[in-house]
Amino acid sequence: MKLKIEIIDGRLSGKTFQIDSFPVCIGSLSNSNLQILFDKYISRAHCTIYNDDNNLYLIDMKSTNGTYVNDHLIQSAVRIKNEDIVKIGNTNFKCLIDQNV
Repeated sequence: MKLKIEIIDGRLSGKTFQIDSFPVCIGSLSNSNLQILFDKYISRAHCTIYNDDNNLYLIDMKSTNGTYVNDHLIQSAVRIKNEDIVKIGNTNFKCLIDQNV
């Protein structure tokens, strides 16, 4: 399974990131798998995407400002589907999932 993250707004709008291995930590720390520095509302270890039984899940890592999937604040791990929109800080990205890999 592969995941392409497409930033859909802000300074990195249009930029894509190809994810081939999981889990993926997203945050502002330098050791994050996907580091986002320009958004001051993103926590050091904001959220994680992991693969379980050929499904992708997103979990908030107790971030200060929360993690949203399709405009809903998540409280626990949530299965993400193709074209779901994730918001962390002021950054929105689309999840494009390729399950045929």
